[in-house]
Amino acid sequence: MNRWKALLLLTASLVMSGCVSLYQYQAEGEVATEDGEQRKAVVYWHKDEGRLWYFRRYEQLESDITLRVCGATPKTFALNDNGYVELASKSNDARIASVNAAGELVTQPPERIRQGEPCGLILAAGHRVGTDGLSPDQRPEIVFMCKNDSRPDRYPKVAGYRFGPVSRAKIDKDIRPAPDPCR
Repeated sequence: MNRWKALLLLTASLVMSGCVSLYQYQAEGEVATEDGEQRKAVVYWHKDEGRLWYFRRYEQLESDITLRVCGATPKTFALNDNGYVELASKSNDARIASVNAAGELVTQPPERIRQGEPCGLILAAGHRVGTDGLSPDQRPEIVFMCKNDSRPDRYPKVAGYRFGPVSRAKIDKDIRPAPDPCR
C-alpha cells in the first residue's frame, strides 16, 4: 500500500511541476555599412517555452531581440506599445526612409526625429511583427530607416536586409551565449 502512495505522490508532483525550457532563436545574414562594406550579422532572442503544471502551453520572451554585426555595437530591438519590434532612435538621428503598407522601403527627405522613434523594424512576409510573429524557418527582414551624420557607424546603411531562416536551439538557463557573427 505504501508503494502505491509513493507512486501516486511522485506522479502528482511531476504533473504539478510542469516543464519549461529556455530556447535561443537566431537567423544569420549580412548588412552593409555606410561605406558599402558587407558584414556578417546575426539576430537572436531567448524565449521560455513549455507546459505548466495544468498542461497549459507557456511561452514568454526572455530577452529583447538583438542584432549583432561583426565589428559593430549590438543593436537592441524591443516591443513598442503596439506589440511590434522596433529599434529606437537616438539623439540627432534623421529618418531618410520609411516602410509603406506593402512592406517596401521608401526613401524620403531627411527628417530629424525625436529620440525613441523607430529607426529599425523587423518584418516577416512584408509585415511588421511582434516576437510571436517570428518562428522557425521564417526569413526575417531587418529594415533600417535612419542615419546619423555625426555617427555614421551608428546604423547599417539604410536598406532592408533579408536574413536566413530562423533556427531554434535549447540552451542552459544560466549560460546564455550570444552568437558570434564574425565566425
